[in-house]
Amino acid sequence: MAERMAQTASRIIKLAQAELARRERQVAMKGEAEDSLLSFVRMMWPVLEPKTQFEDGWIIDLLCDVLTSISDGYLKRVCINVPPGSMKSTLLNVMWPAWEWGPRDRADLRYVSISYSDKVPVKDNLRFSLLLRSEVYQKCWGNRVRILQDGAEMVRNDQTGWKMISGTSGSVTGFRGDRLLLDDLNNPENVESEIVRHGTERFVREIMPSRINSLTQSAIVNLQQRTHEMDASGVIMKYTPDDWTFVCVPAEFDPLRIFPVTLTWDEAGNPIDVWIDPRSLDDEGNTLEGLTRNERGEPAIEPGSPMARVFGETFWPERFPPDGLEKLKRGLTGYAWDSQFNQIPGVRGGALIRRDWWKLWRGASYPELGTVIVSLDTAIEEQNHNDYNACTVWGAFAGESGEPLLLLMAGWRIRLPLAQLVAKVADTCREHKADYLLIEHKTRGRDVHDEIIRLYETRSW
Repeated sequence: MAERMAQTASRIIKLAQAELARRERQVAMKGEAEDSLLSFVRMMWPVLEPKTQFEDGWIIDLLCDVLTSISDGYLKRVCINVPPGSMKSTLLNVMWPAWEWGPRDRADLRYVSISYSDKVPVKDNLRFSLLLRSEVYQKCWGNRVRILQDGAEMVRNDQTGWKMISGTSGSVTGFRGDRLLLDDLNNPENVESEIVRHGTERFVREIMPSRINSLTQSAIVNLQQRTHEMDASGVIMKYTPDDWTFVCVPAEFDPLRIFPVTLTWDEAGNPIDVWIDPRSLDDEGNTLEGLTRNERGEPAIEPGSPMARVFGETFWPERFPPDGLEKLKRGLTGYAWDSQFNQIPGVRGGALIRRDWWKLWRGASYPELGTVIVSLDTAIEEQNHNDYNACTVWGAFAGESGEPLLLLMAGWRIRLPLAQLVAKVADTCREHKADYLLIEHKTRGRDVHDEIIRLYETRSW
């Protein structure tokens, strides 16, 4: 009897010790999660994905740092372009709001989450609710957040905070948020439709700005993979670039496309914490050698340099091994890969001239040219709000094996009255000894053509 009692007491002590250790670990994790969004993500990941291992990667660190900078009040307008599979929706629409409500003790915050279809954020709102009601979240922060409404379209707490979802075609009238979460406003399947794209542009320019509570305190995050030159990110870049912080991560590293991001700064406005793509840095955090300029003063990479050797390095090898990513690349069109993975959107017709066909001319002088062509695309008018008149100069020559090649020799874009535009075109043709002048037969093209004929009909071009 005494022996059985001793064994029972021993088991009770071990269970108590295990429970004490578990609570100590939980307390430690709770403290880390309140200080760090990344720690919170690691802590809560098993709640959302109990059978999938969490994969660390610097891109997750970056996204967490950017969202934390918003929480700390440094960033107010952020446009983020990252490849598919970067956990962007989970971080933006699930983890970050839950972190601000509980660990950051800001359950008063209100979120409006919008995507190209309301079916997309519904899934994230359900996962958001699942996380909030989880045992671990309730034990750690249940005293700060009590859920009053738990639906697919609206999650509401007892501290006046809520998170609602909508599509770009849905109504958000009457709702204003402290955080406006724009998660993939463009559907890749119909982004090439001008009508659909213009509807999204109208939302970005006319509806979105009025859906925030405070012009100085509220934040807007536009998060997407690029799908078109004039997708939501393209609209922002064209019309209000100075108001936004841009975060761009190409799947394949290009040393000529490094995008630093200032995360924090001091009271004088001096940057304190600036993120740099780690693929461009050595083990000590110094920029790799190899960035230079060519004979024309343009950015270039020294062949064989440390920077040249990391060209094409992938963005998240822990989750996307290079060989797997290469297989994925081969299965996609160049258009889809460049846009969605490398964040270089183009018009689909532009895939007729592929980006990898372009090479820099290394010579100090042009090759012997057989034909020189000047091509002009005119604008409707010369006012500042209209498009530019654009002109390019092309030289045709034979390659080493006799193959026909084209060299882009010069180009300009400008807004000018008709007479000045005609004179500039004539000067360009004269300077480059043009054989042909091509004028697109649209907008003012016919007028330019007629004036060229009237003034320069004796010219060879």
